[in-house]
Amino acid sequence: MRSLLAVLPVLVVGIRAGSSEEPRFAVEAKSRLEKSFESGFKLESTAYRLSIEGVEEPVTEEPDVKISIESSSRVDVTDEYVEMGKGRPAKLKRTFDKIEDKDRQTARDAGEGGEDGADGDGERTKGSALEGKSVLFSWSDESKGFVPSFASGEGEADLLEGLTEDMDLRFLLPKGKVSEGDSWDLEPIDFGSVLDPGGDLKVKEKDAKEGEENGNLGREIRKHLDGKARATWKGVREEDGRKLGIAAITADLSSEGDAEAKGEEGAKTHFQIRFALEGELAWDLAAGHFRAFELKGKVEMKTASTMSIEVDGEKAVMKQDVELEGETSFHASVR
Repeated sequence: MRSLLAVLPVLVVGIRAGSSEEPRFAVEAKSRLEKSFESGFKLESTAYRLSIEGVEEPVTEEPDVKISIESSSRVDVTDEYVEMGKGRPAKLKRTFDKIEDKDRQTARDAGEGGEDGADGDGERTKGSALEGKSVLFSWSDESKGFVPSFASGEGEADLLEGLTEDMDLRFLLPKGKVSEGDSWDLEPIDFGSVLDPGGDLKVKEKDAKEGEENGNLGREIRKHLDGKARATWKGVREEDGRKLGIAAITADLSSEGDAEAKGEEGAKTHFQIRFALEGELAWDLAAGHFRAFELKGKVEMKTASTMSIEVDGEKAVMKQDVELEGETSFHASVR
């Protein structure tokens, strides 16, 4: 999972409430916006079970091991609004300026001296072949959606699969005018554009083989998002001479499904994940686009993985059940 970048320091004057406002997406045609998205999470295991089947002496145990997972993601894009439609672009040119993921997984003995001798795979840095490329999103009346293509006409078609146009957070807006205290429901499935801004960016390690990108789990989590989410209008705040409409966001999201790795081990994972999030959207009322966004909260995750291994030259099946919990954050800003 990737997502959203630190907001630059601003001068906060205060919130003005009491009037009715209509935050709208109204970017001018031919304009350009530089956007940054950053996300991160840190999880610690609360339970771990391991079993090996298909051997003479099957193994079933609950090792006294603590697993830690830390991850961060950054995506920078420049969006040029070539043509505008009603409440959305008609044609958008997006240049992927930076795509970078970092993660680190470690396991340590939770018993005596458990803080020593942590074992793990170290920090891994991942990128995408989309970095430096420009993609044109064109609205299709026939399909009622955006069709992506490479702006230069060159590039691998597979890189376009799973890309999403909306990196403007338009789904967070109300349908019309709002006054202080007004609330509106949000669609849980739309938070996929927060978890992974831009969609499936084909992020993988530099030396990974073709087809071994790590997007499968993220795609499945986005695909099955459910729950409840709500926005509440807090009024207007002035920052650096701009009038920003402020909306408080709360989201209790869950997702459950199955993901399958394409590597040699053919690992299959059943996952259950829950997010309890809250944050704030700052919408530039004059410019007609978001200025900043922040969301953070708790995460609980359960995974049950099955993979093929070899034990003394014989094929066996290893199963791992892990329960984890921790915190996550998402940040976005427009420069």
